[in-house]
Amino acid sequence: MKTIIIKTLAAGIVAGVLLFISCKGPVGATGFTGTVGAVGPQGATGIAGTNGTNGTNGTNGTNGTNAVTSVSFPFPTSWIWNAAQYESQATITVSTSILTQAIVDSGAVMLYEETTSGLWRAMPYEIATTFLSHGNVVNEEVRWDYTLGSILIIESYSNDSNFVGSIGNLKLVCITPGARRANPYLDLHNYEAVKNAFHIK
Repeated sequence: MKTIIIKTLAAGIVAGVLLFISCKGPVGATGFTGTVGAVGPQGATGIAGTNGTNGTNGTNGTNGTNAVTSVSFPFPTSWIWNAAQYESQATITVSTSILTQAIVDSGAVMLYEETTSGLWRAMPYEIATTFLSHGNVVNEEVRWDYTLGSILIIESYSNDSNFVGSIGNLKLVCITPGARRANPYLDLHNYEAVKNAFHIK
């Protein structure tokens, strides 16, 4: 009798489960996405890294050159007479550490002559004098030119170094390109202005 009751009960349970499954409705729609949760607290600061090694010191720069260099010397005593041109020429050697290539290319070079009055006059210039071999009064012209390491002095209507009004001293002033650009309005033919601007002694 118990066996029958158990079997009957089991059969009823199975039937009930089948009936529940068979009565299950369709799957519902997906629900709305929930809101984003609050940001969590900031984490602790990490450990600082070690300092890098110091860089090596740079090399020292080279010393700059003086903006202006001047050198004095007497008139040359050796002249070459050019009879066809009625002029004489003399060459003076100048150190290339003074008359440098940079100054020749882009700087300024001036040659001054000391007069009997104690002033310095810039070359080139002209001055009235007597041409001895003809007895004529002419303009003695003194001009000059320069290149790396030397200057050339040319005197017209004379075959000696007895320049009118001169005591025979010359001064060469070499101005670097930077110093010339820094003084664009300086009158280079005015020795006193040049002397004061560049502290020439």
